[in-house]
Amino acid sequence: MGERRSAVRVYTRPWGCNLPKSEKIQVFVMLIAVGLLVGIVLVYISMPQDEMPIDSGGGQEAAPAPGGEEVKFKPQKHDPWGGARRIGHDDDFATFDQVNTGCVRGHIYDLNGRPIPTAEVTKDGPDDWRTAMADKNGFYELRLPAGPVSRIKAVMTGYSANGAIINNLKTDEVREGVDIYLGYGADAIAHVINSETGQGVPDVMIRLYTADRAANAYNRSAQETSDDSGDIRFYSLGLHKYIVTVRHMEYFLAGQQRMEVIIEPDTINEFTVELSMGGIITGTVTDESGAPVPEARVWVTAAPNAPFPGPYRTVTAGQDGKYRLAGLKTGDFKVICHKPGFLRDDDDGNVVSVVAGETVPDMDFRLKTGNYIAGMVTSKADGMPIESATITVYGNGSYGSGKSDSEGHYKITGLKDGVFTVSANLYTKDYLTERQSSEAGRDDCNFMLSKGGVVKGRVYVPGEFTGFSVRMEETEAEEGKQRYIRQQYFRNKDGSFELKKMKAGTYTIKAFGRNYSDSEVQTITVASEQVTEAVLELGLPSANPKPDPRRMHRITPYRRGQGGKKLRELPGRR
Repeated sequence: MGERRSAVRVYTRPWGCNLPKSEKIQVFVMLIAVGLLVGIVLVYISMPQDEMPIDSGGGQEAAPAPGGEEVKFKPQKHDPWGGARRIGHDDDFATFDQVNTGCVRGHIYDLNGRPIPTAEVTKDGPDDWRTAMADKNGFYELRLPAGPVSRIKAVMTGYSANGAIINNLKTDEVREGVDIYLGYGADAIAHVINSETGQGVPDVMIRLYTADRAANAYNRSAQETSDDSGDIRFYSLGLHKYIVTVRHMEYFLAGQQRMEVIIEPDTINEFTVELSMGGIITGTVTDESGAPVPEARVWVTAAPNAPFPGPYRTVTAGQDGKYRLAGLKTGDFKVICHKPGFLRDDDDGNVVSVVAGETVPDMDFRLKTGNYIAGMVTSKADGMPIESATITVYGNGSYGSGKSDSEGHYKITGLKDGVFTVSANLYTKDYLTERQSSEAGRDDCNFMLSKGGVVKGRVYVPGEFTGFSVRMEETEAEEGKQRYIRQQYFRNKDGSFELKKMKAGTYTIKAFGRNYSDSEVQTITVASEQVTEAVLELGLPSANPKPDPRRMHRITPYRRGQGGKKLRELPGRR
């Protein structure tokens, strides 16, 4: 009996198909985690491993003392700055790109030559996060950008700040022996009080300043503002004699023009700053109709034939026209008020006697509009109105300015009676300035502005090129006016020149230079908004050239460049 075989079919299914859905998710998450771990390891292997040492105790590891083995820094591409610890940041250490930076090393000492551990050395500037901390021996190391001048400063609680100037630090240079000595500082408390009531005065700015030239620039001054009780705490002041200045809009130093304090060591220095309430002047600014004039400026100056008691005060009236001048000392003042658009006459100011602590009310001002000049500004080419043209009126002891509106009209007020010079221009559109005389009170001081022409061309120079000047002079002047003259210096390598905003008319043009003989004089005609071309050729210099004094003073304002450097030789005239 033969052997009977049965056919068996084997079906293969992907691995994990019989797993529950929750286990499939877990397997998928594990695969993603393994992929991320592999990626992190590859990135770590590819990064440079030669980095700066890190102090496990949280502080920067001390660099070796001068003469020892030099610490080498390797550039890191992921940060654009130099290596230094960032004080107060979560990252334990910051590595920086060392390109275009140098290294400064030194010690921080007190006045007795003892090292000051944990003193902070900072680059003085906007990026003052570039900070290093001195080790137990007072040694610090700080990287700075290469450049002509860098400033560093050292600070430590209980000491007055000091610093050093690093000159001409080169790239990759290690500057040794930059030691900084910190003087012993002391704290001070200032009690700011009202001399009459004895109560503290808040929000008073006190500035201490020493004129001692031996004092370092970092501890010559200190400035703080009093708190609600009138007290101010100054920390780590240098041991100097300080001048006390007060800044407040309503108080001034009582009974003295100047106050001085001396900061002593090993103690908290306390001093009292007595202030007196200044006199007050109040009033309202209105126009001729009695309506308030907002934003009018009111200030005090010296009264005639009397010393100025001070201080100078300037305030701006509110929307209701009211103003308040405070903090004035006892004496006579002259109060002046003005706002653009109104007649200004400083001789009309009010003279008033002020007593400190008292108020002078109802010092009102009624501003006059005065005379005016009005007109219209249009384009000479098409007669269309010109908007935003600048109108300036000056002369006869008055001055005013304004802009033309969308229809070209303007009106300048606040003028005295008389004749004025009026000018109109629109610089942004290359219009030429027009001037005329006008009597105050006119409504027809009109202007027709035109755009200037352009003169361009080329100057051919024999031999080496050293620059040239182009001079244009009007052949005939208008009646009552001087001839228009325009002169400009050029150093274009190809000898080209261009004179813009030229007034229309007939001109003579020539070129000249210090090392050449003058070109021939040509006559050209310039038209508005047209381009006129000119070709000039300078001649060879004479064997014994003599400077022309009349010419030298004209080209003096135009410098020849750095050391009279010669440019390439220009091609000859075709």
